[in-house]
Amino acid sequence: MAASLTPLNPAARLPPGPRAAFATSSRLISCLVTESLVRAIYFPLKSNDATGFAVLLSGSLSSRPPQPIDQPYSIKNEEEDILGIVPLRYVPVFKHDGSDPRGKEIGLLDPLDMVAVVFEIQQGEDGDTEVPLIKAILTNLSNRPGWDLSGLSSSSLSFVPSKSPLSIWNKFAKSFNVEEEMVKSIAEEFDSSVKWQQYSFEHPPKAATFDSPSIDWEQSIVEGHPTHPMHKTRIYLPPMTPLTPGSYDLYNPLLRFISLPRSSANVTYEFEELTRRIGEAASAADTNSNSNSTQGANGVTANGKEAKNLIDLIPKDHVLIPIHELQIPHIKQKFGKEAVVYGEEWTVGVKAQQSIRSIILPTSIYYPSPSPSSPPVSDSFNPNPSNPLWSTPPPFTPALSLKLALGLKLTSAIRTISPASAYLGPRFSKWVVPGLSFDRRILWVARERGSVVFGGDTDGGVVEKEKSLSQGTEQRGTGSAFEEIAKHCAAIVREAWEIGSEDREWVLPKEYNLGGTGELKGKGERLIVCTALVESGHEGVGDEPAVVRIFGLDTEEKRVEWLDRFVHLFFAAFLPPILTNGVAFEAHPQNVLARFALEEPHQLLGFVIRDFGGIRVHPETLFSSTSTGGPGGPSGGIDVFGQSPTRSNPSPVVIPGHSILAPDLEDVYARTYHTVIHNHLQQLIRVLGLHYNGKGWEVVRRRFGEVVGRESGLWGSWMGSEGEETKTFPGKCFMRMRMQGMYRFHLHGPFPNLIHYKGVQDEEIDY
Repeated sequence: MAASLTPLNPAARLPPGPRAAFATSSRLISCLVTESLVRAIYFPLKSNDATGFAVLLSGSLSSRPPQPIDQPYSIKNEEEDILGIVPLRYVPVFKHDGSDPRGKEIGLLDPLDMVAVVFEIQQGEDGDTEVPLIKAILTNLSNRPGWDLSGLSSSSLSFVPSKSPLSIWNKFAKSFNVEEEMVKSIAEEFDSSVKWQQYSFEHPPKAATFDSPSIDWEQSIVEGHPTHPMHKTRIYLPPMTPLTPGSYDLYNPLLRFISLPRSSANVTYEFEELTRRIGEAASAADTNSNSNSTQGANGVTANGKEAKNLIDLIPKDHVLIPIHELQIPHIKQKFGKEAVVYGEEWTVGVKAQQSIRSIILPTSIYYPSPSPSSPPVSDSFNPNPSNPLWSTPPPFTPALSLKLALGLKLTSAIRTISPASAYLGPRFSKWVVPGLSFDRRILWVARERGSVVFGGDTDGGVVEKEKSLSQGTEQRGTGSAFEEIAKHCAAIVREAWEIGSEDREWVLPKEYNLGGTGELKGKGERLIVCTALVESGHEGVGDEPAVVRIFGLDTEEKRVEWLDRFVHLFFAAFLPPILTNGVAFEAHPQNVLARFALEEPHQLLGFVIRDFGGIRVHPETLFSSTSTGGPGGPSGGIDVFGQSPTRSNPSPVVIPGHSILAPDLEDVYARTYHTVIHNHLQQLIRVLGLHYNGKGWEVVRRRFGEVVGRESGLWGSWMGSEGEETKTFPGKCFMRMRMQGMYRFHLHGPFPNLIHYKGVQDEEIDY
């Protein structure tokens, strides 16, 4: 059952509506099974339509130990033992310790394992096109011990193709005793995901190429996260007006502007300097158009003169803040007593990245030439410009992008910016990144150069203020009522390495030039967000994944060679700070940009990592690894809490209790496994057709062993000890977290350890 070709998803042959429903249903089922919320039992099947099938047991039955085989699972009504049946194209990954005597228990079920149909029990008759398949499955199952299907012949019950993930979810939730309000909330998110996914299928983005700018790759996403069931969810928080698919272009929004009294804004580092140019670029095409009635917001300065640009309107004691235009209702509702909202005539057109709330600015604002009335973008962020390990590759200084607060729920998180995140990013960039051990020739960090977050009183209410962590500013506690409001008024300035990459000279060191004899040099890069590499279904190019299409990977040999280069450089870039400093970047596909040469054969040159919200830091290891020895003991270490008298950073980097803090190194290893192995590399290996034959995981094991020594804690954690492999590893549980209302703090469960996966074995498909 080894697959030698890229496993294209047959769901692509469905009309957009059913295809969208299956896209969400398959992800829901994947989570329920992989998170052990639902026990799934595998059986092989001789059929032209499927190689096997999975029987999904109900939530209540799955929460108990397996029944003996002489106590059969039965079908008597819609709420009985079987939640559904999923025909499979490929053999899934099994649990090593499954205990149900009826068959192999599935440990990891991926949407790409499935045939594009799910059968569930309902009142009514069999479907049409899938009748032969479900009949073959039921015949197979009825001939096996431990099953009682007599209810199908003695009642009007039958297995029919599921038309919506809501039906599957509601049945599971009822059998699992999920609270009613949570059932409704999650159902709303599934419904939204299906609607937005259908629109994406009906209006697919154009296929990006190496001639396409990086932002086109960011906007080329058809489906998004490969296993998250809320992968396309768009929920607008009141007072925002709910938008229907197609009614608003989320990828091409406008920046609006507000200002806050300086006393009500917690500003970090260079935020004001770096955002001034955005205000200067704001157009005032029609100063007589409707604008907010707030004083000073109507295009006239305090002395009555007409403003030539937005900067002229900003009171000297105020801070200018760019705001996503959709966020204005939240600003008016929550901060109306302090915020000055400037009229709709003061806008800047921008382009959104994949995350929707992060945007790139017109190149004329920052790159290639500075604004005539502002100094060039300096690199005052660089503590030691003379040290080549601490500086950006000369002569390039990155352009800038913005991360904006947006009261929009994407996947299962509201995309605002917490005060803790606004506090962390610039400080981590300035005081931690320079001290980390990684090869700056192949890994560039998109530093966060400045931030702002609301720091005043909310709606005139009394708020208990906590003492400042540094420099006399005020911060409120994480998770507080204040934070829930303040996070709606925040912004972060981040470096954008992708802008201007076409003109950049590059060097690939000889140790990373696989198969070559020396370093490579050239000019022109294309930075591609890694999520886009695994996407398919673009307009006019069929269903081939982008990575196969743009690199011409038309043979298995080419795909193995491409993956080998990718994994080699990926591990060399991201594992050293984990091994040395106890710091893990969140290197999932949306956070990582791959750097490719514009010249054929488009050599991989390295990576850019962005976003610090999901990093993991073990404070003790970071401090000890960055300290220098001497007669007086260690000195100069990075202390994220800012308490050590020998620290190199003058103030705390994190607010106590922040979600990035790891209690031990095992926690760092677990987060890295999820982002790197389970998420990033697994999906890449699957779309390259190198999962079921095990060849992709063979590459991972070999390259991992070249970077990580057997004596390291990371090796022992991921690989196990001599003679005892690590069979399972803690994986991030999307549905368990969502049912408990968790987002920033993760909940993990035992997933099969894919590093040891050898591919489908012959005995697994024995009929």
